[in-house]
Amino acid sequence: MLDFAPLAVVYVFVSALFVDAKTAGVMYAIKTYRILTLWFIVSMMEKVFLENFLRNTYINQGPPPDFAQFVTVCWATEFFALAVPFFVLSLLYVRYKAFDNSFIIDMQLIFMALLDYVMSSILLVSIGLVVAGRIQDGDLFRYRHDGMRGIRAGALIFFRVSLVVILVPFYSIVR
Repeated sequence: MLDFAPLAVVYVFVSALFVDAKTAGVMYAIKTYRILTLWFIVSMMEKVFLENFLRNTYINQGPPPDFAQFVTVCWATEFFALAVPFFVLSLLYVRYKAFDNSFIIDMQLIFMALLDYVMSSILLVSIGLVVAGRIQDGDLFRYRHDGMRGIRAGALIFFRVSLVVILVPFYSIVR
C-alpha cells in the first residue's frame, strides 16, 4: 500500500489545481474513508471466500465459488458503507448551509462526490471483473485446484487497482 503513496500526493496536488483546497480536502477525506473501508471489506471478503473455497472444493468435492462474486460483494458492501459519509454530508448541508453564508458543503460538492463515486465504481467493478476472469480462466492460476492462491492474489490485485482508481480525481470533471 505504501507503493502508491507518492502517486496519492501527486493526485492531491493535481486535483487542487482544478478545485479549491477546501473542496479537495473534503473530497480526499471521503476518498480516505472509502480506501480504509474497502481495505477492511476486501480483507474480510478474502477470508470468507477462502473459507467457501475450502468447504466447496475440498470438503464437498464441488466446484469452486465464482470469483466474480468477490468483486460484486465487495462493491455492494462498499455501497452500503459509503451511505454513512453521504448521509453526514447531506445532514451538514441541510443544517448549516444557508443562502447568505459560504459553508463549504453545498449541493455542487455533494454532486461532485456522487459523480466521483459513480465513475470510480463503474471503473472499479469493470476492472475487478476482468481480474476475476483472468484468475478463473486457468492460464495464470489453477483456480480449480489451487484457488486459495488465486483468491489471495485476486484480492490483493483488486485492492491495489481499486486504490489507484479511487485516488483519481473524477470530481474535477464537474467544475
